[in-house]
Order: sequence, then structure tokens, then C-alpha cells
Amino acid sequence: MAININLGPRQDVETFSQPIARSFIGFDPKVSDEQLWNANRGVWELPEQARDEQFATFSHDGTIRLVAELEGIENVDVDGTPMQALMGRLLHRGDPVRDALVGQSVDATEVGPSIIDTAELDEMPAAERYAPNERAHRTFLITHDTEKWFWSPEDEAELVARTGAGATMRECWSAGGRKQGIEPGDRVYLLERCEGLPRGVRGSGVVSSRIFQGEHWDDPNRNANYIEIDWDLVLESDKAILLDILQRDVPGYAWTPRKSGVELHQPMAGEMDALWARHVGEDAPALVDVEVGWSVDDSRRRVLSTAARDRIREGFEEDGWEVADTNEDRPYCAVAFRGGEQRYLFAKGAETVGRPVFLTSGELEFVKENPETCVLGVLSDVEFERGSIVEGSEGIFTVVPLTHEEEAYVPVLYRHEPLPKEPTKG
Repeated sequence: MAININLGPRQDVETFSQPIARSFIGFDPKVSDEQLWNANRGVWELPEQARDEQFATFSHDGTIRLVAELEGIENVDVDGTPMQALMGRLLHRGDPVRDALVGQSVDATEVGPSIIDTAELDEMPAAERYAPNERAHRTFLITHDTEKWFWSPEDEAELVARTGAGATMRECWSAGGRKQGIEPGDRVYLLERCEGLPRGVRGSGVVSSRIFQGEHWDDPNRNANYIEIDWDLVLESDKAILLDILQRDVPGYAWTPRKSGVELHQPMAGEMDALWARHVGEDAPALVDVEVGWSVDDSRRRVLSTAARDRIREGFEEDGWEVADTNEDRPYCAVAFRGGEQRYLFAKGAETVGRPVFLTSGELEFVKENPETCVLGVLSDVEFERGSIVEGSEGIFTVVPLTHEEEAYVPVLYRHEPLPKEPTKG
């Protein structure tokens, strides 16, 4: 059985009045699955049975649109009324449970949470479900042959502009002949081919799905293998790292793959990371936050970030500051006021002590424009069980000023390692 929540059309809401951080509720076909999950996982009055369910589905107009695997239910107080919010991880294309449920019809007249039958899927063996991958993330080259396919000028311009401004854009991309081996969190570089020959690398991103099959992009009578990619930076074609530079700076690789999905092994993958960072560091904005690469899974990242936000807020309130949360389109998570002073609060999570945390280009620009008023709280070294922080595992929480000085950042992802003093426990 699974919890199904029937969503109405999108409604924008005022974040300050929301018990969880979100700027809208309901279904919006123009936003990502992650945004839909974060906006609609709460707040609900769930049936008691919900605490025993393994999955949650979200439907709109009688059709299931997304699926999450549950890791718990958190209690949320709404004006004195006890309510609940779902906790878990979103399932992506390629997961057999997600693929079996999305597109199924459900009763469109049910309002809010209900229970649907998923008994067969509940018993699916872990091996068949592609058990969560614990291997180290790998790096792959994704090819773009301009003779076979190209973006429309409008789509390409939007992709370059939005990723250049610090946003991610998700696209479905051919994985070539690969049927397995690429996993969420793997790094990809976009290798452009012109007239059958490699021209250069012009983009980078993170894989957000397992490999799945769909209609072939050029032949409706065949299937092809695909992955979903969150592009974090795509350059204009004439700003690509050209082939001669790739051959010079990453000499261990031939740079002539014929298909997408070819792995770039170490040490070449590390050399490619360094080359890309040098190439975009001076002329391009910071890449977006890719903490998925530094956390075991996206649900842990969200739990860490939420816990870090709570910790920095509580600390400022204990020191006599009045703290107000902000909506999702702001680079900071909260604003603190005391007397005539004001501080903008940022919160990040890291799996282990000393791990760098990442600032987006928008966050970095805000820090530069608001010197001496930005503060960063970093929570690390906590224990997890079923995606939740183990009670009593308070970890290490460090609060430091966010400087606007360029030398504080390494322009790979504008990394900032805020451990100038001995961190405090508790």
C-alpha cells in the first residue's frame, strides 16, 4: 500500500506563513519533480496507517506524477493543530517502482491523502530495485553530435543563460549503448562533435536518474537508452575547451568517443575536473551547488541543510536576535534583527568534518553585495539511520562570517572551507 496525495493546480503561498520552506503548493508541470516533492510533502493530516507505508505517490487530474520512498513522518504544528509532513527520497526514472506507478490512473475525486494498493511493488526484492548505490561517483562523457541533432536557438540560449546565472536545467539525454553503470550523482561533461570530429567540452552536469528506455530520438520504431542530467553550466559553443587543449591537459585519453556514456577513468577524470575549473573560473559565474556529489543521497542532504538552518536560527534567537525565515528564491535562509543590526543567515550541511561546502553564484554575489552582514552555519559529523539524523547525534556545528574576499573561494564551485577556528560540539 502507498499514500497517494491528489494535488490541485499550483497556488503561490507566502513563505513566511508556511511551517516548511516552500513558495507554492499544488501541481505545476513547469517545475522539477524535486520542487514538487519539496512543496507538497507536507503539511497534511495523515491517516495513522500512513506511518507504516513504504511509498508515497502524488497525483494530478487522476494520474500519478511522481513517487517517493518514505523514510519517516515528521510532526508539524500548525497554529496549535498537530499535522504531519512526509520524509523520504524522490524516485527517479529507471527505478522499477517509480516507472511502474507513474502514469497509473487513480481516483481524481479524492482530496488530500488516501491509500492505494501497491502490494506487489512493496515486496519487490532490493536487487531488482537497484539497491542504493554506495560506490564512488564516476565521470562520463556525454556527446552532442551537431550533424545528428541540435538545440533550437531559443532553447540553447535559455540553457546557456540560465546555467550561467547559477540555475540548473534538467534534460533527458542519450546514454548510448549503456544499459547500466551510470547512477545518480555521477558527473558528466558535454563533448560537442562537429562534422563527426570532437570539437571540445562545453558543459558539465550531474546525473539525476538511472538509465531508462524510451522511444529513440531519431527512429520511433526503436527504443534508446536515456539518463536525466541536471546541467549546472553550459557555455556558448565558441567558448568550449577545444580538442587540442583537452589532448594537452588530459593526455591519458584519446578524446574520440563515438557514442555517449563513455567513462572517463581516473586520473583523467580528476585532470578534467581541474581543467574545467580553470577554464570557467575567470570568465563564468560559479557553478551551482552539487552537494549530491558530497552526500550519500539527496534526502540526507536536505535533512542536513534543514538541521543546519534550525541550528543557526536557534543560536541567533538565544543571543537575543529576532529571526525571520525567507522564501525559496532568496540566496539566504533567514534574516536576523537586533536593535539596528541585521544579519543574513546561510546554512549548509556536510557529511564529515572538514568537507568543503559550496556556494552558488547567486549566493556568492549576494555576499559580495552585502559585506560584513552574512553569516554561515555548517553542520557536520552526524549519524544517520534510515535517512534521519540519529537522536543524540548532534554533530559539529560551526558558525563563521561569510567573507566577500575572492581569495576565500576556489573557483571550482566557489568552494569555501569555513573552519578558521576550533569547532564546537553540541
